[in-house]
Amino acid sequence: MPSAPPGVNPKEFFESLQERKRKAPKIEGELRVEFTAQTIKQRVAITCSLMQPEVVNFVTRYKEKFQTLFEAYYDVETDNLIGVQYPGHMSFAAFLKFCLDFKLFPGVMSYADVH
Repeated sequence: MPSAPPGVNPKEFFESLQERKRKAPKIEGELRVEFTAQTIKQRVAITCSLMQPEVVNFVTRYKEKFQTLFEAYYDVETDNLIGVQYPGHMSFAAFLKFCLDFKLFPGVMSYADVH
């Protein structure tokens, strides 16, 4: 079993893992198709939400701030990838650190939500 990340309450970490296991459907036979369809629906819903004019306006207005945050946390170089406009990628570990630093985890989101 994995150990809790530094600065994370071990009890909350393991409870989040158990919650994630409980919520995750078993992918077998026809459940695989249902799970895939559900995943696609969720991604479409998120994409549609992100394309709302208010969200686009907000992100455009604060693009430089978001870029500064990203540049402070990304930890995987992607300079060698063709067509990538950003210099890096934020690994899960870096994203978890971001969530810890801004008190999004565990206060606002569970480990399962962050993951």
